[in-house]
Amino acid sequence: MAFNHYVLDNGLSLYVQPSTKFKTVMLKVFWQQNLDEHAAKNALLASILKRGTSANPTSTGLNRLMDELYGAEFDTGVTKKGEQQIQEFSLELVKDSLVGEPVLERGLELLREILLEPFVENQGFSANYLEQEKEQLTQIIEGIVNDKVQYSIERCLQELGKGERFGLPRYGKVTDFVEITPENLYNHYLERRQSVPIVMFVVGDVDPEKVYQSVNKIFSFSHSGNYQLLPVEVKSNPTKVKEIVERQEINQGKLTLGYRTNACYKDDSYPALVVYNGVLGAFAHSKLFQNVREKSSLAYYATSKLEKTKGILLIASGIEFSNYTQARKIIEEQVSQMAEGQITSLELDNTKKAIIHQLRSSTDNFHLTIDLALDGLVNGRHREIEELIREIQAVSITDLIKVAEGIKLDTVYY
Repeated sequence: MAFNHYVLDNGLSLYVQPSTKFKTVMLKVFWQQNLDEHAAKNALLASILKRGTSANPTSTGLNRLMDELYGAEFDTGVTKKGEQQIQEFSLELVKDSLVGEPVLERGLELLREILLEPFVENQGFSANYLEQEKEQLTQIIEGIVNDKVQYSIERCLQELGKGERFGLPRYGKVTDFVEITPENLYNHYLERRQSVPIVMFVVGDVDPEKVYQSVNKIFSFSHSGNYQLLPVEVKSNPTKVKEIVERQEINQGKLTLGYRTNACYKDDSYPALVVYNGVLGAFAHSKLFQNVREKSSLAYYATSKLEKTKGILLIASGIEFSNYTQARKIIEEQVSQMAEGQITSLELDNTKKAIIHQLRSSTDNFHLTIDLALDGLVNGRHREIEELIREIQAVSITDLIKVAEGIKLDTVYY
């Protein structure tokens, strides 16, 4: 089902999707911001807001309130879509009809308390809480090197996006934490709360009109909405391929290739790009898995994925050091074959079926349903799942060849 869209009196957007398939109700609030020099502040802000409120200044107090709401679960996070950094606040509640109480209304009141009435001391956030959250985020940022697969992908994206906002990490840099104080972080919070685009999603067994009335009443704070989100910069045709080699004490080489696709989520060619990625490397029947891993035994894994907002295609593989040259050659051959139209009807049909299955399965998951809608907001083009399925079904081999013309190798990270 589609989302019902409402605009609150203060200009905030609310999207409600009624559904009887879930026993709980999911509330998500997103603060959209440009990915820029404030990335570290934004990441810390998302973390510190869950530590306490003016009325309940400790985690113990907040946990007690969650227990009183029949085991409600609250969490925060930061995600990166293209060149936007988005703070996420989520609250999962049991639906009212199961307990015979207005749990949703109480949950909205609690969410408002967390987001709009944070715990403050000496005109700033708690210094103790801030240092703890700095330490926690530092461990997360520095700990990514321990996951070599994800590390190689992140490093490739950083090198590919060097000099662009896209190259900044979603949590910012550890070195930026030094200048962040309880006072300047609190001032940053006050400014952003009042100005950035704030969007709420509610999915579950609810009455959309009643949800709108409650949210409009409870979240009636002043909001100017004068923050300007910058358009994403989609680049193509790199003049020179960047090749980066990093040496570490590891047992398996990680080879990641980053391509500019010259297409992204808002474009008419996006469905063809999704199918292209599927045929190339998203599934077990794909070319990379079959030809690099299975037939040639040159990789422990070989897969491809899309960054849909920026229009980046990544090929990631794990290889023996001695197989670098041959593995890279065969990987690039698969990309060349796609451009030449060496795609069988069976590859195309299997890929479409796999993608459509993924899309339909996503409707059974709160997070995936909301994430697809958020993609539409960020990219300025909302695609209903059934609409996207129809577009996927219509993709031809000719469409894949046309998409392949815009796919150019930008960065090789090994």
